[in-house]
Amino acid sequence: MIAFTKELKIDGIDGVTAYRDSDSVSVFYLIASAPTFRIGPDGSPVFQFLKYREPVDRPNGKKGGGFLICDVVVTIPAATVTQCKAKLQELVNSENPRLNPKPVVEIHEITYTKGSASVQLFDGGGANSAMVEHIYNPAGPSLYGDLILPITVEFTPEGATLAEQALQGKGPTLQVSYNLIAPVKMPNMKVHVWFHAEKFMSFSQKVDINDGWYSDHSYKETVRQQFISSECGNVDIDPGATSDPKVIGQITDWGFQTMEDSVKRAVVGDIPDVSSDARKVPDGVKHLDRNLSVDKIANIDRWLTEGVVIEVDLGPKGSLPGINTLTGKDGKALNWSDFAKDVDLNDPFFKQINVNVRANADFTNLPIFSIDGRISYDGDTIHESLPFSLSSPNDLVKFASYYENDKKSYTFNYKVNYRAQSQTFDSGVLTSKGDEPLTIDVGDTGVLLANVLAADINFDEVTQALVTVHYEDSSNNVDPIEWEVTLDKDHKAVALQKVIFAPRKASFKFKTKYDMKNGQTYLVDWKTNPADQINVGSPFGGRKTLSFRAFGDLQSDISNIFIDVKYVDDKNNYTQTNSLALNKAQPFVDWAFSVVDSNAGKVTYSATIQFQDGQMQSIAETEATKNTILVGRQRDDSEFLSVTVQPDLVDFSKVKLLKVVLHYVDAANSIDSTKEFVITKSTSTAPAWSLRLQDRTKKSYDYTFSFVTVDGKHVTQGPTTTNEPILLPELAAAAGTGA
Repeated sequence: MIAFTKELKIDGIDGVTAYRDSDSVSVFYLIASAPTFRIGPDGSPVFQFLKYREPVDRPNGKKGGGFLICDVVVTIPAATVTQCKAKLQELVNSENPRLNPKPVVEIHEITYTKGSASVQLFDGGGANSAMVEHIYNPAGPSLYGDLILPITVEFTPEGATLAEQALQGKGPTLQVSYNLIAPVKMPNMKVHVWFHAEKFMSFSQKVDINDGWYSDHSYKETVRQQFISSECGNVDIDPGATSDPKVIGQITDWGFQTMEDSVKRAVVGDIPDVSSDARKVPDGVKHLDRNLSVDKIANIDRWLTEGVVIEVDLGPKGSLPGINTLTGKDGKALNWSDFAKDVDLNDPFFKQINVNVRANADFTNLPIFSIDGRISYDGDTIHESLPFSLSSPNDLVKFASYYENDKKSYTFNYKVNYRAQSQTFDSGVLTSKGDEPLTIDVGDTGVLLANVLAADINFDEVTQALVTVHYEDSSNNVDPIEWEVTLDKDHKAVALQKVIFAPRKASFKFKTKYDMKNGQTYLVDWKTNPADQINVGSPFGGRKTLSFRAFGDLQSDISNIFIDVKYVDDKNNYTQTNSLALNKAQPFVDWAFSVVDSNAGKVTYSATIQFQDGQMQSIAETEATKNTILVGRQRDDSEFLSVTVQPDLVDFSKVKLLKVVLHYVDAANSIDSTKEFVITKSTSTAPAWSLRLQDRTKKSYDYTFSFVTVDGKHVTQGPTTTNEPILLPELAAAAGTGA
């Protein structure tokens, strides 16, 4: 695999960039520094410029002025490869002076997982372009061989005149940017990609209705509602010993792209307002204390260390030279007139479809001998057909046909012939959507191809990873296929292939068993992989975040909520535990930890609620079914003994003060509680006592009234047992001197 920090410039050889291998001192990878024109079999560039003698009307109302048709490649001549190999051999020899025999330099091809290309000429084409009517090029170049990119440009009349001069000159005109994505191994560094999004809504409603016979009627309602929304994230990099800004820039770009892709899959929706129906006070309820909360959270938390494998863009970018600056195979300068001509408005070219046929497959390393087929155009009166045969990714067949009635679609079929196989794969007759290029990708050749790579596996901890890869496609009569491959520090990449005589339409699945150096074994269950590159990550590649949220009255009822939480993955013999506390200063806590399998494991928790009156209440061990766990207790008036002392009947012209003693006993639950109040004429609020009950059926209590009259007498009434919620003390008119 490419070691991304080991990029080399070879002395005396321009136009080539070399990369070293991450594991071998003698393996190198070469890529051209800039794209060039493809050289055809006759030794001249595949390039043609056509200029209209008279502008032609286009469907959008503009005028067309001409065409440029050419092929661009990224290739290194064989002679240059030989020179590079000799220079690199000198380098390897100097680096290993005591090693005999010397390691022999090998040049390996770069494996590209995907690719695209963009073309820029003058003002780029489009609705507002004055020079370029349209630029046609495939969505991506071939990923094998010379990476061929066919290009067709249609000019406006002014653009054709300008291009005729510009494409002959020495200055840059036609610019091509290749985006070629390949897996590379980064140096040891720590990369933390994280993102946290949260939307929280809290709603509290308190209603007190007083319609007693002993006081004025009143209705008091207090409503509080709060919405909170927050988003934050970053890519934090500890580069270690790496100082190359190119490397740090690539890993930064990769990190933010990873975050962006993950955020798209983890959108936090809006929280609706509490409806009017949810705010209603039920009939017959005099005292209501309602608390609602909704919390939506999205967390992304990914750590990568120890030589991360990522995909980076190695594609070259550059400007193509003018034709007059190039030489032919005879060493003489090329003439513009050999590649350009003026054409008449009625030239049949303008009523033709022109299709490039090629194969995006590695004929050298795959069991494909050839792809033989036929491309046809069938109109009402026009019928054209051309057989083709492809045996290299550099083979290019050009098909042209007149078209009629604005119909530009064509049909094609092909047969894939395999080495050492008598059976072939027949595509059947297929129809194009228009006159776009015909590219037969490796997935359409009947060959199943997959590359299994060790991504961010730390082989200082992992002895080996046993990967099971599965593929099946019943819709195309492909029976289940499974491979078992072993990845270790000496074998970090394995290529899989099998002829299935059908196009690859389904996704791969894979599961991994990790044998750790400490003797433990972890199993990551099946994952779906739509691409043909399967990146096997760390056994702890997953992260789980549990969000604990307190509910209930944290202001006047609940003091603390103590929580013990446990995550158990029995299948992988993996356990994580934590203890935390929630209160009014910290009403929510998030706990994030690494997991072997994001879809495995069970979360259980138990809790103890400490109330402000000193009582404790336990919550038994409970299994969590969601990542957001609400813990607490809503106040329920039925679990309280509530007593109000209403002194309206006390004549404070005769009574100096009143002492009220309330006493509650529940011996079975070890409760013995006493509350005293002293009431005078200046007491403005009726004293109230609220006591949490363990036995809701036991609500009897004792009360004692002690009056002190203005003339100094003491009068005691009680103790008296009652279960009345309201006490109305009154000094009897015939009260004696008392005690």
